[in-house]
Amino acid sequence: MISPSAVSARLKRIEGQVRGIGRMIDEERPCADVLVQIMSIKAALDGLVVTLAENELDSCMAGCDQEAMRAKMFRTIQLLCRGS
Repeated sequence: MISPSAVSARLKRIEGQVRGIGRMIDEERPCADVLVQIMSIKAALDGLVVTLAENELDSCMAGCDQEAMRAKMFRTIQLLCRGS
């Protein structure tokens, strides 16, 4: 189970990366450099999505009946697919 402070720390790191891209653009850094940083942020966000989805599904396995588990899994899958 991931702690709220761990999620917050990851989000702050991502926020810093986004601010860094703003500085890169202000400094007129090469587009390739900016794209590398954008892909790094995307990977960090994707990793956080996976971690949170795993946490959500893991929490539903503990103490849920079969029907509640199916509903929670379906809802989580829909949330993940809606973002694509």
